[in-house]
Amino acid sequence: MKKLDITVPLDSPGILVPHLTNDKYDSYNITKIKGALTNVIYKLSINYNGECKNYLVRIFGSKMNSLVDREDELRNIKMVPNEVGFVKILLPFNNGRVELFLDGYRSLSQPEMVNENFAKVVAKNFAILHFKSVPTKNVELIRFDHGFVWEKIESWLLIIESPMGKHWLTKDTHLNINETLLCKDWSTFKNVILKYKKWLLTDYQNPSQSLLFCHNDTQQGNILVKESTCEDKEPIIKFIDYEYSGLNFIDFDLSNYLTECMHDYEVDSTESYRCDGLKYPKKEQILAFLDNYLTAVPCLDDSRDEDKLKHLYNSVIKWRAATQLFWALWAILQSGELAPSRDNKNTENPYDEYAVETLSIDGKSNTEEDRDEPFNYLGFSRDKLSFFWGDLLKFGIAVEENCIVDKIQYLDTEFI
Repeated sequence: MKKLDITVPLDSPGILVPHLTNDKYDSYNITKIKGALTNVIYKLSINYNGECKNYLVRIFGSKMNSLVDREDELRNIKMVPNEVGFVKILLPFNNGRVELFLDGYRSLSQPEMVNENFAKVVAKNFAILHFKSVPTKNVELIRFDHGFVWEKIESWLLIIESPMGKHWLTKDTHLNINETLLCKDWSTFKNVILKYKKWLLTDYQNPSQSLLFCHNDTQQGNILVKESTCEDKEPIIKFIDYEYSGLNFIDFDLSNYLTECMHDYEVDSTESYRCDGLKYPKKEQILAFLDNYLTAVPCLDDSRDEDKLKHLYNSVIKWRAATQLFWALWAILQSGELAPSRDNKNTENPYDEYAVETLSIDGKSNTEEDRDEPFNYLGFSRDKLSFFWGDLLKFGIAVEENCIVDKIQYLDTEFI
């Protein structure tokens, strides 16, 4: 597939219209889709001769390009069974791509994520993704000894402590370590993480042999439900956005979905970063979700075995802190705070030239004052880490002297 040699400004997807239509169109409409945290996503509707075609325009975020390996992402997309997800790339360009828009679908809402009818289908989709994803010809996934997520966590820690991030760690007498990482010092933070990893992996005799293909990012914006689903019928649900997918522990994937139930990215932008512990699923809801997952796993003869269910429940609780840590570190890198000083002329944002005045989707002047409130990445990271520390304190992996205790939040960590 030939790539279009064009760089699209983050707020100007309309410049793609002539390339999608050969300049044959009557009008077009652009709608920004909320809930995307790594990219900027739009629905582009083009009208011509009484027909309307819808496209999804994905413009890659410019904060930290090293977070996503786009070649890996394309390989991962080819792995996904059609009954679970559907991604059809129509036109790649320098900093993004145009995809086929799934008409008749919408993002899952936060209440629906914990709703029994929707969660049952999500669990079924996980089972299909984990056990039926098969590499296509000439596609080989990268296998890390300890899985995709731990490889990313360790590489992101190295970025944060590198010269690129050192100023952030040492700023204002280590204020960021105390206020965002909720820790006394960087060395303690790293040591606790490595201790937690060692504790987690003791459950696996051969960790690399326990890895399956996982999504790793099933937040509400990445789960679509068909709008025409009748109330008395099983909803049709698709997973999208495979940027962070790869070979990993299924326990992380399932646990991550449950922790994402604590977020609602569709609320007012000033509050969308919040991680609300009251929204975490109840024990009975988690057990029902995992039971539905085990029932759908194709290679288990006795899928409702009570011991399997208990083991998976306990493992999901153990991995919960890893999901919080993963996205907390991601948010720090995504925040742009680790970038070199803007006084350096070589570090200018390539999109700055478009920031003075562009055309918005309603034709009005779109200046900085008109744009959406930016996502609070550091607030998001702080909230996630408050629960990370809470779990580790309850597991006995960390002690109160390691963290800022009065900012820690707790969830139930009792095993069954």
